[in-house]
Order: sequence, then structure tokens, then C-alpha cells
Amino acid sequence: MALPMTEYPLVDIHVHALDKEVSFRPFLVKEEKLLVLAAESGEESDMIKATQQIITNCSFGKVDGEKLPIFDMQRVFIELRKISVSDKISAKFACGNCEKHVEMEISLDTFKLNTNDEHTKVCKVNDKLTVEMRYPTAKELSEIAGVQQLSELYNVAAACMDVIHFGEDTISGEDISMEEKIEFIDNMTSDQFDIIKKFFETMPVVENEINFDCPHCGTTNQIYMNGYLDFFA
Repeated sequence: MALPMTEYPLVDIHVHALDKEVSFRPFLVKEEKLLVLAAESGEESDMIKATQQIITNCSFGKVDGEKLPIFDMQRVFIELRKISVSDKISAKFACGNCEKHVEMEISLDTFKLNTNDEHTKVCKVNDKLTVEMRYPTAKELSEIAGVQQLSELYNVAAACMDVIHFGEDTISGEDISMEEKIEFIDNMTSDQFDIIKKFFETMPVVENEINFDCPHCGTTNQIYMNGYLDFFA
């Protein structure tokens, strides 16, 4: 006799990349194991992989977590954690003055998708050349976060070129090899590449602004929590 399967509620979550609502189930024990293993490793890459896999699993494969833009992945993960674990998390912050830690309870509802009015996916390089960009995945974004050499940023920028308009011609990024894209970026002037770089600098981001007065020294602190890495476990 087969063991009965546990029933669970489904929740519709809006996925920006697909521009539609998708039904998700809560975390199951197998997803919790992924979280525990990733948290124990302490590696950001493992956390990203686990988050992507959980989104794919909980959407019954309707959403490919590996292809989601970083902010979409963050939003979906937050919503899944709310229905699977709790709508609150315990967080520990270090005071910027005395460096002593302060424990707080944070509501996940306070995480918001922040946008920049200057952000655009359409980068007008000059009067003849326009590049339409796609948002990087979490893996791609992690490769350029805090890089000390711009080479990785150049490669990710090249990979994220979605459509190129030159005069009357339109070229899909899928029809261009990675080598050609990198050569294209390499032949830009610094001012031209700054236009591409601004796309990354002004992308939407899921975060939460935390303000607290340190009970140890009285210093007022302002801290920004990221959408998933700061409360992964």
C-alpha cells in the first residue's frame, strides 16, 4: 500500500519576468534540506543554486529559477518563505559605532522592490546604435558583485545584450556568439560603456531599510537588507 501524500495550499505569486501570476506550493522538507545544506556551506553560489532550485520545484517547473532576473528571484523567494515558514525573521545587526550586536524581528512585508527613475533597458549608445539589455540572472550578478577587476563586468554586460539596433538593422543577441559580443564591448569607448554600466547600476532591487538605535551606545544605525541572502537560513 502506497503512503498517502500530504496536501498543501497553492498561492499565486506574480512573476515579473513572465508578466503573470503563477501558482506555487510551500517549501517541503526536501526544500528545507536544500536551505540547510546551502546555509551550512556559507557559499553564496550554493545559496543562489538552492534558491533557484526551490523556485523551480515549488512552481512545479513552470518557472525556471535559473533564468529569473535577480530581483524576481528575490521577490518570489520572499513570498515562498512567508507561506512556508513565517512572515517574520530574526536578524542580528552590528552597530556601526560600538560594533555590538542587536537582535531584531523583521517583517518580510517590509521588503520592497525599489526602482530607479533613471533606469532603462534601452541603452542609446549614439544616434545610430542602440542596445537593448536583459536583466542578469542571480548567478551572473554574483559574478560582478564587488569585483575588483572590470573584466567580469564586461563579460556579463556582453552576455546580457539582448537586441542590437544599428541604423535600420536589428540583430538578436541569440544570433551573436559570446566572442562577438565581447569584441563589440571591447570596441566601445569608456563613455559609451558607461551607458551600458548604468543599466546595471540602476536595476530594480529588493531590499529593506532598517533603522535602529543601538541599546548599548545610543547610535542611530541605518542598514539595508538584501532580498534573500540576509535571511537565507
